[in-house]
Amino acid sequence: MKAVFFILGLVGITLLTHSCHQEVPEKLTIIEGVIKNSHSTEAFLLGNLKAPGKIKLDKDGLFRDTLDIDKDGYFITQVNRKTFPLFIKKGTTNSITLDLQDENPRLILSGGNQSIADYLAIKQNTTDRAYLNIPGFFGKEPIDFKKQLDSVFSTLKNELSKLTGEEEFKKLERQSLKIEEVQLYFDYPNYYKYVHKLEEYDVPQEIKDVFDNLDKDNELYASSFETYRNIVSNVIMNEAYEKGGDAGMIDEVIQILKHKKSPSLRNAVVNNVLNFFNPTDNVSIIKDNLITLTSNDKTKESIAERFNKIKDLIKGKPSPTFDYENFIGGNTSLKDFKGKYVYIDVWATWCGPCIGEIPSLKKLEHQYKDKNIAFVSISVDQKREYDTWRKMVTNKELGGSQLMADNNFKSKFIQDYAISAIPRFILLDPNGDIVSADAQRPSDKNLSAKFIELGIK
Repeated sequence: MKAVFFILGLVGITLLTHSCHQEVPEKLTIIEGVIKNSHSTEAFLLGNLKAPGKIKLDKDGLFRDTLDIDKDGYFITQVNRKTFPLFIKKGTTNSITLDLQDENPRLILSGGNQSIADYLAIKQNTTDRAYLNIPGFFGKEPIDFKKQLDSVFSTLKNELSKLTGEEEFKKLERQSLKIEEVQLYFDYPNYYKYVHKLEEYDVPQEIKDVFDNLDKDNELYASSFETYRNIVSNVIMNEAYEKGGDAGMIDEVIQILKHKKSPSLRNAVVNNVLNFFNPTDNVSIIKDNLITLTSNDKTKESIAERFNKIKDLIKGKPSPTFDYENFIGGNTSLKDFKGKYVYIDVWATWCGPCIGEIPSLKKLEHQYKDKNIAFVSISVDQKREYDTWRKMVTNKELGGSQLMADNNFKSKFIQDYAISAIPRFILLDPNGDIVSADAQRPSDKNLSAKFIELGIK
């Protein structure tokens, strides 16, 4: 705020006639610069709730964007699948230079704090090493794992202490390090099972406590740290799936979020769950609930857009059709299955949860091999993964009709069903009409009950 005084001179006498207040426009927050030797015409600015996402690069790699941020925050510049963290202060102009041809590209920053950018790069490299050496890092026994983490975060805290000034950043970053540590503890049990090839693992209490003691409804954490938003989002969605399965997961998410006070957390979870906002009988109610739970206008637009794509994919409507390459040769279309129920699995060779459903799907195919139902698997692998697809079909002895979509997620059938997350299962009746555009997965015990209800037995 600035006081503006109007002074009038009158017969040698200076009179202060009045004063008023005028709003001074807030300084814009700018990110600009050049990314050299990129094979892409776009970069991404991510990691913050107000991040713009895609940024266009001109022919020389130059870019400029205005950020709509209301406080200082963490961001990630991503280009050519490489990521570079930075911290941007509200109301500053941040000019970056990045040469991707360098052996170890370094983000050079002017207008911001280079020492913070360098510290964040050190932190990223340190934590990345854990995931690049899963057996050596997560395969340790709990006591040794804890000692290892204590050493890692002691080093990072020492690096943070070397920053001169920047007390506000250091205060926030100390909280960030706590969240990063929780993330590694959170990931430990699953990776430990993977390394040691265990089906079950009795997680020690000291490992559980680190996560259990985390405040899971903290607005400061949710508005500042992407890692925190991801951790809590995963917990909420897993809890919702355990309660509601495929059909009821999003309803359970809504019930959980109604009890969360943090607006930033609700916004983040709603954004994450949008990929699972699929056609159901109560699709309009779900849309209204999701819109009520978010305060972000862009998220509300995304909810409405998603709703418009799926609102007509309801029971009894004619199904979108396909005509795709069959593993055994030629093409197979939906009309080839007329007169039979059709259970469709949309999957990919790189999708862990998809592969996890294969044993249950094979069991289902065997159980119903002489019944009035066809099983169709449609791969959304990229064309470059064609050989990988054929090899996996062979090695895993996949049954049913194994098809490959003609343009991965951009294929018309996939687009018509608004599929943005896999695995996805679809059930059609003998006339080619929709029974369920988001059917239970093979491992869901309710699927067999659904088949019996339809008379498939």
